[in-house]
Amino acid sequence: MDAGYKRNIICEDSVEGIFTGVYHVYEKKYDKSCIELKIQGDNENYELFTIDEFVPTDLEKAIKVSRTVKRKFGMEVYQALLGAAFSQKEDKAQAIFGTIYYGLKATMTRNLLNNIKNEDIFRVFELNRTVSNEANHYLDFVRFSELQNGVLYSKISPENNVLPLIAEHFTDRLKNENFVIYDVKRKASLVYHTGYPWEIYNNIEVMDETLIYAECEEVVKNLWKSFCQAISIQERCNLKLQKQNLPLKFRKFMTEFV
Repeated sequence: MDAGYKRNIICEDSVEGIFTGVYHVYEKKYDKSCIELKIQGDNENYELFTIDEFVPTDLEKAIKVSRTVKRKFGMEVYQALLGAAFSQKEDKAQAIFGTIYYGLKATMTRNLLNNIKNEDIFRVFELNRTVSNEANHYLDFVRFSELQNGVLYSKISPENNVLPLIAEHFTDRLKNENFVIYDVKRKASLVYHTGYPWEIYNNIEVMDETLIYAECEEVVKNLWKSFCQAISIQERCNLKLQKQNLPLKFRKFMTEFV
């Protein structure tokens, strides 16, 4: 009955959701050439001769796909797929599925990412590079403020979901501090409590007016601004180069620019 029909596999916007979608395709033995993986929310426009099938996230199935990817393709490919999954782009699920599909058919799997003539592999490479570059920027551009309870609090608004990629850096650097990094765009919080593993909480909106800052915070902010002004050399000011090294989109929550 479904012969000749394209099938959209709709999955949750997460690594686990996408990997569950991949597992589902192989479990059902669908014709891979007629399959497209899509993120939930990207399927408002219905297509003729197309079957939409929503697949709920199954952690056990996702773990099985993760193990297969690591075993057959190696950690470099696995990390690249994760990076692509953290992208905001709508075509990421299909690119990840296409890469895994190509890899499972290939004879040489350890250098899978070198096959950039394949559109899906090249797309995963592009997405991962973009996400990684943004995450690396945030390692330098995150600014913390101290709340009255001693917790360090920061706001960011990245284009991609970088919280999972910057978590290890900040938990290692601030391992003796309690801190929260809040992604305004996704309403997600990276939370670290000293002595415990970091966690990410989704769908939690933090209202600025509910935050109570430490009494010394305003003084510290002014000192930091004064320091940044003091070390700058006006005669060597190059705004064009400054924007290249520190794009405007990162400055919204940086103390020295607020």
